[in-house]
Amino acid sequence: MALEALALVALVAASVVPYFLNKSSERLFTPFPGFVALRFPVEGKPTQGKSRIVEASLDLAIVITVILMLIGYTLIVRTLVPKSPAGGAFVPLIPGVTVPVNLLVSLIWIIAIAVVVHELFHYLACVWQGIRVRSAGVGLLLFFPIAFVEPDEENLMRSPPRARARVYSAGPAANGVLAALALVLITVLIEKGVYVIDVEEGSPAWAAGIKKGDVIIEVNGQRVNNLIDLRKAISSGELLKVVVLRGEEKVTLLVNKDGRERIGVYVLPWVPKGPLRGLPPEEAAKAVQTLFWTHGVNLGLGVVNALPMFITDGGKLVSEVKRVRRLSSVADAFQLITVILFVHALVGSLRPLA
Repeated sequence: MALEALALVALVAASVVPYFLNKSSERLFTPFPGFVALRFPVEGKPTQGKSRIVEASLDLAIVITVILMLIGYTLIVRTLVPKSPAGGAFVPLIPGVTVPVNLLVSLIWIIAIAVVVHELFHYLACVWQGIRVRSAGVGLLLFFPIAFVEPDEENLMRSPPRARARVYSAGPAANGVLAALALVLITVLIEKGVYVIDVEEGSPAWAAGIKKGDVIIEVNGQRVNNLIDLRKAISSGELLKVVVLRGEEKVTLLVNKDGRERIGVYVLPWVPKGPLRGLPPEEAAKAVQTLFWTHGVNLGLGVVNALPMFITDGGKLVSEVKRVRRLSSVADAFQLITVILFVHALVGSLRPLA
């Protein structure tokens, strides 16, 4: 925990110190304490002979971004419903409040990949359509990784509306695709069940012979499919007949609770399969956790950027609509309402923590 906290402090220092050292330059800029970025000159040159696959992919990006926008509105609406399971649909990453410090440090590289992929596809959408790119860069906002791409605004605005819409949609769509791929891997690599990742030494489970990597499938004749089943079964008596799956073999063990409420197992609500099955439980748990967070971070980044909120990619898409259809006041009101609803959803997600 101390090392993780120290790592966060080091990242924050790296984002703050350059401002007070007056280190801003053409390459390194730090407009305020806590924000530092390195800018690299790049150039997007016209692509000769764009393929139909590229054209179709860029158009598909617009469709994916609209889908992400609809997902965002669905989540927002569900937060307005009392006792909705989506009450915490938009949860900001606040160290020590919404996410443990040690977990946030391990998340930083996942966030970094997500933001770099997001901006990379903005860049590619420009390059593939012959829109010049002036610069790109990476940096830190406190301890959060950031990335950016700066198209030539004059060149971008001279492009057809469809080309601009493709550029704005490419980033959120890339995050949406990454989120979907992570979800597919999750469904392929795990299945429902109760998986033992550790056993407390000296506990009833330890004395009975339950081991790391066992899958608890039955307790006192009751089938165990999830954590709720396990809790009910454990409370059903003092002497427990536990059936576990150890590899391909079923093993029956007798657990004497000896007056305790817990039997001393640490479990997960899923069971690894395929290539994860051969890994040590701790490694399998880390791999699946990485996939879950890759899905969540990319889906969150894609959805938030797809929502029309003035400075987001979705906001720029709506701006294209108002340019073409001359619906300026309607589009601005629409975005303002979205911002208000989004802030309400964020506040609602933090209320249970107060």
